[in-house]
Amino acid sequence: MKVIVNFAEMSRVTGVPMSYLTMRGQQVRVISQLYRKAMAKNMVIPTMKTQQNNNKFEGATVLDPLNGFYKDPIVTLDFSSLYPSIMICHNLCYSTLLHPEQLQSLSPSDYTRTPTGNYFIQKGPDGSREGILPEILKGLLAARKRAKDELKLENDPFNQAVLNGRQLALKIVANSVYGFTGAQVGKLPCLEISQSVTAIGREMIDKTKKLIEERYTKQNGYDNDAIVVYGDTDSVMVKFGMTDLPNAMERGKEAAAYVTSKFNDPVKSRNAISISSSLPNVQTDAPRIGKHVLRTNIARYNGSDDPIQILAAICITSFNSALGNAPFLAEHSISNDIILYGGSLIHYGSCGS
Repeated sequence: MKVIVNFAEMSRVTGVPMSYLTMRGQQVRVISQLYRKAMAKNMVIPTMKTQQNNNKFEGATVLDPLNGFYKDPIVTLDFSSLYPSIMICHNLCYSTLLHPEQLQSLSPSDYTRTPTGNYFIQKGPDGSREGILPEILKGLLAARKRAKDELKLENDPFNQAVLNGRQLALKIVANSVYGFTGAQVGKLPCLEISQSVTAIGREMIDKTKKLIEERYTKQNGYDNDAIVVYGDTDSVMVKFGMTDLPNAMERGKEAAAYVTSKFNDPVKSRNAISISSSLPNVQTDAPRIGKHVLRTNIARYNGSDDPIQILAAICITSFNSALGNAPFLAEHSISNDIILYGGSLIHYGSCGS
């Protein structure tokens, strides 16, 4: 029943038949919305022949991890809907992409240059010149926020399933728009958009690391110097040097608000093992905190998100495992034992140093 509800909501959001959701890929979900929006604006979408393109672009930033076992809480700050927010903020779209020869007839204030050297028309103060993709994404993100707000107030299990299915569908579709532009063998590939998105994302992660490590220092009156121990795509894991979880959570909220204030609307920065805050620009929806964390490799880590019931959790990383996945524990008793929480326990090969 839940699957049917999710498919129905996805179909409603994207405007495609439910059969397409199981028999076709992600691209039809985006192109359908493009056609509808273009028709409303009296615009025509070209039909392009699918062809192999060997051009490659640099992906997201992965900060080198500072490997080790961390007894103090580790706070993660991550951006809410980073790639969709970047596309909205910088007005990245097929309809706003400029060729170099077009710049001569424009004022520098009319366009923006991305880190990859591509140019896009800036949205006007009155909302004019907004691209189709940013307009679609704004609608998707706003609808998802409404669904999540309604979900918090709903008590009926069926209605909860419907609302949850809706917000998940909206999230998936919004995140797939970036991938749609980067699919080289696709219906409307646009390397200028996709490479600009990842380049701006890399700059934002680097800026976040710099902001955190420059502000939270002994020199500025804090007890310890903050250290970013890892970062990947849209998040950074921060050691503030605090030993208790409640204070670390508060520091995470503070850091989230600070980082948020340094970025333009609508980018949002969110705090990682779970703190919620709703901020106007870059937002930290949820800092998450892991206590007793072991960092050993890139992109695979665990941490406890239940600081009250779990006194010790281990964050263990690996790329591939054949045996020994620890079960996710529904309930945890208070003890001094190390609990292996949802991690790969057996790894064949080196875990790095």
